[in-house]
Amino acid sequence: DSIEMYSALATKSAALLRMKRYSEASAAVSSEFHNILQLGYVPLTLKCASPMLRAFMEDGRTDSAQIYMQMIQPALQKADQTSNGVIGILEVKAALLRSKGDYGQELALWNRLDTLVKTNGGIPEERILFYKADCHAKLGHAQTAFALMTNAYNRADSMKNSGMSQQRTEFTIEYNTQE
Repeated sequence: DSIEMYSALATKSAALLRMKRYSEASAAVSSEFHNILQLGYVPLTLKCASPMLRAFMEDGRTDSAQIYMQMIQPALQKADQTSNGVIGILEVKAALLRSKGDYGQELALWNRLDTLVKTNGGIPEERILFYKADCHAKLGHAQTAFALMTNAYNRADSMKNSGMSQQRTEFTIEYNTQE
């Protein structure tokens, strides 16, 4: 079945991406991408595009990422905008905008992502705040950038501390159980 075969290619591409073998990761999918698009199955298109686009970006091949990003626009428009697949692709799009120095559009996209992830938590809030702060800084909005960055660090510290509190609670329960 074609869907299973292409799904396996997406998995292979993701594995190669994790191993930092970027050109192999992008090639695993790009060689078959026109066939994948012809199937018209949106979830498969997004599943295959995500590791390929990330590999292009990691490899510094933003021109290739831009070409494939344009090719998947129809699939992105049909997909549930709050799905992890769409959110992952939009993160790559934000990186593309950053690479072009288009910080205004990147900021608008991070604001959109901030709204979208409230339903599924697909991106940690402190990461969104960090990128929004960086965009504001690059746009010359120093006060806003500082406030957002402070908020990002406070949230990251809070998450870290809550994780430590959870570990301490689990340890206390385990220790008390042993006594």
